[in-house]
Amino acid sequence: GLMMVVLFLAYIVIHGWLFPPEAQPNDPPEEQFALSEKLWMTVTTLVPVFLLIFAVLGSILGGIASPTEAAAVGAAGALVLCIVNRRFNGAVLKESLAITVRISAMILLIVAAGTMFMGAFAANGGARLIREFIDGTGLGATGMIVFFLLVVFVLGFVLDWTANVLICVPLFMPFIRSSGIDPIWFATLVLIVIQTGYLTPPMASSIFYLKSIAPPDMTYGEMCRGVLPFIALQVLTLLLIVMFPELATWLPEKLVQ
Repeated sequence: GLMMVVLFLAYIVIHGWLFPPEAQPNDPPEEQFALSEKLWMTVTTLVPVFLLIFAVLGSILGGIASPTEAAAVGAAGALVLCIVNRRFNGAVLKESLAITVRISAMILLIVAAGTMFMGAFAANGGARLIREFIDGTGLGATGMIVFFLLVVFVLGFVLDWTANVLICVPLFMPFIRSSGIDPIWFATLVLIVIQTGYLTPPMASSIFYLKSIAPPDMTYGEMCRGVLPFIALQVLTLLLIVMFPELATWLPEKLVQ
């Protein structure tokens, strides 16, 4: 994740330096702030968010809370921030509860559908079919990993990441473990491929999010072309993890110790 952020920032800085944006006639004049004001706005905006992230992850890593309990810590912290920023009212609470219900219902339906699919697939010999295919083609460990990642990538074109994980991970992990492949390393590769799926149409969740806040004259096609460099950077991150597995396994090993 840190490598991907650094690569994204480097690309944005270099692109902005080589091709500086031109001011448009209808652009509003920029507000001028002193450096101290910019630093203060940055600190007051980022520090509460970082504290909230630290409270959630720190409670898990410290053994204080389970992931479910840490989620409650995050919800309570977000409520406190909302109150401190004087944005809490009945309308906000009602909207938050409605969104929570919709998202929870969507995720649980995806979980139920994924579980039913995996059950039907396994009952009809799906795992045996994959094993016979891998053995018959002589892919080996490397070829098997490439095949599994291609499956995840293709499914990312049309499926939400939750369904992708529920379908692929239970199916692939027995083969990964039996081949002696580090499951953390493989899981990192899968996550990078799923992240790439966020930018690949037609599902392209990130493009849909951007479309909702982009200027009206920005087209879907322009956005699809604009994400191509970021897809290339994600592929570069994937290749770096493949060539240097320690980038994915070093930190988890230190945390376990």
